[in-house]
Amino acid sequence: MPLVSVASSADSIEATELDSDSCSGLGDGADGGESRPPPLTLRGGCAPYDPAQRVILHLDCNCFFLAVHMWHDPRLEKAGPLVLWQFNDVICISPEAKAAGVRKHMRPTEAFALVEGIGGHMVHAYCRKWPGPRVWYGAYNQASRRVFSWLQAQLSAKLHGKFTLERASIDEAYIDVTAHTGGDIELGGSIAKELMLELERETGIRASVGVARNRLLAKLASIAAKPPADGLFVVSAAEGDGSRSAQDLLARTPAPKLPGLGGRADDLARLGLSTAADLQRLPAEAWRAQLGFGAEAAARLARFSRGHDDDPVRAADPKKSLSVSSWLTDTNLGDLAMKEHTGRGGAGVIIGSGWLFEPHTEGVSNPSRARWILLSLIFDLEERVAQEYLDFGMLPTKLTVSVMGPGWRKEPGPGSTDGKSRSRTAAFPAAA
Repeated sequence: MPLVSVASSADSIEATELDSDSCSGLGDGADGGESRPPPLTLRGGCAPYDPAQRVILHLDCNCFFLAVHMWHDPRLEKAGPLVLWQFNDVICISPEAKAAGVRKHMRPTEAFALVEGIGGHMVHAYCRKWPGPRVWYGAYNQASRRVFSWLQAQLSAKLHGKFTLERASIDEAYIDVTAHTGGDIELGGSIAKELMLELERETGIRASVGVARNRLLAKLASIAAKPPADGLFVVSAAEGDGSRSAQDLLARTPAPKLPGLGGRADDLARLGLSTAADLQRLPAEAWRAQLGFGAEAAARLARFSRGHDDDPVRAADPKKSLSVSSWLTDTNLGDLAMKEHTGRGGAGVIIGSGWLFEPHTEGVSNPSRARWILLSLIFDLEERVAQEYLDFGMLPTKLTVSVMGPGWRKEPGPGSTDGKSRSRTAAFPAAA
């Protein structure tokens, strides 16, 4: 599928005084109306503690995107198995739908066939009707700010400033509570359980939390805590402590869950490596010779396979770039492009690796289509820039527009945008 993106970036970030009134009317509510959450400032610095005594939480909201829909439409709470989709891609799955075989990035038609028979429902991501229709993330971003503002307030009140909160993504956070716990990991587990229960009570959003001595193990523990588990997994400080030890967690973690191995499932299966613990027996030269990793990446992955990770939890920093993107079609590329001409609509156009695009039945494409896509992307980018401005009082200095041609893959994923690309960069509009 061809992809178009608009991005803002900065060689040197331009700082301004914070003025929330200048950001009115940006439409961050689910109905597209004005809604400006308070500025979010995550506590700064990274904790300078002995890595062996750190206590780190990884909090990951369960089915976050579906939870946002349930918050706006409570009827969905009793609607049975749910699958959230956009374009030609499944992006969020309820546990019941997952048990029925639905997987992320599955084609929606395939997902519908699986959930229809068990009383499930397909839910489309929020859309902006004008300009568009186009998938719109404003409601999800607003919910994310609400969650992180709540986390910030709760941690400040309960831990008296002795924590570091890192916003890892729209629905997950790392929290270093070493200073408050004095290295007591069980106390860290108590903090995690309290946060998990209060978050659901206050926002309706359920979360899974992992507690461990480092970021990696905390992340893997939160995955292990996902439903049908009870939502909390504390990695024991004692190596021989049964099913809660670091080694047991690595033995139950699929190898592709380690950072850097997400797209290597087939390669790892070919080598007979199914879990993170299995990777421990892989010689250093095999990482390079059989998996193609450089020396530095191989050494890092070897440490991960043993549960070692010295990276600190860091408070939020201004982003170096902000970007939004859109497929040029919400239809599967295979339904639009062929390898052979059918004779419809005159001569076709060859793009990418031999894909043949035929004209519309009238013989021409809509000349305004690209303009509408760019306008919708600009509105999306405006919301991202405004959020960054509210958080840090900073604006970008550059604006880039890129178009990436279709590659060998028909659905979104690796290889789908391997075709030719074009981009143009200009100064970010001063009027912003």
